[in-house]
Amino acid sequence: KKKMFHVKELKQIFNNFLVPIIVVIVIVGTSLKEMFTIPDTYFNNKNNFINQYFIKIGWFWTCFLLVITIGIKYFKHKNRLKVNSLTLIYNLLLRLIILTVFWFLITSFFNFIQYLSGSCSNIDITERIVCRKSSHIWSEIDISGHCFLLSLSILAIYEELSRANIYIKENSIADSIIGNGALTRLYNNKSLDLALKIFLYFIMTMWIISLFNTCIYFHTYYDKLLGTSMGFITWFISYYIISSKLNI
Repeated sequence: KKKMFHVKELKQIFNNFLVPIIVVIVIVGTSLKEMFTIPDTYFNNKNNFINQYFIKIGWFWTCFLLVITIGIKYFKHKNRLKVNSLTLIYNLLLRLIILTVFWFLITSFFNFIQYLSGSCSNIDITERIVCRKSSHIWSEIDISGHCFLLSLSILAIYEELSRANIYIKENSIADSIIGNGALTRLYNNKSLDLALKIFLYFIMTMWIISLFNTCIYFHTYYDKLLGTSMGFITWFISYYIISSKLNI
């Protein structure tokens, strides 16, 4: 009978130091919001540059940079790997598609729950926008989409980088043979590789800071707990159950 987890997968789960870091960020940020009145800054303006052009399309940035960076990493080692680098990139794309489907289904489900559960403190008002514009309180079962997206993005970046490093280390069979083609020279350009890695880590750091910013300014305790939990659950199921079962 096939085991659900390999030893190295279990080690990967417990070695993921970002899980406790994310938990601490959410707890500390939420506690600060509950205990103190946090002054307004540029970062709690929903129209700020970072929110508009990075966080709102954060999943695009995460997937795009992962495909480019990990793809280059596999291509650079293509002559030393037991499996074709295109197969590894294809598996990467499949994992990201699985994550995207989960993200879409979960957010759609909670949008539907939000619609069904919403109510205004003035029972004569049934529209959320009208309720809030009238200075009434709108209550609903909600999920912090930012906490969901950011926690999932942080874990996905760490997971893919770790898996690529482990795979290359464990499956190298010979020294890399560097060709002379223009494309090969581009992919073996160390400056390009370093720049992409720095940008990827920059994005991950930005996601961590944005997660803390979300926790100190927006949503209720339960919204953030639910959103972060969905990020953890999606990461775990996608990587350690579905991907493991499909061997991708």
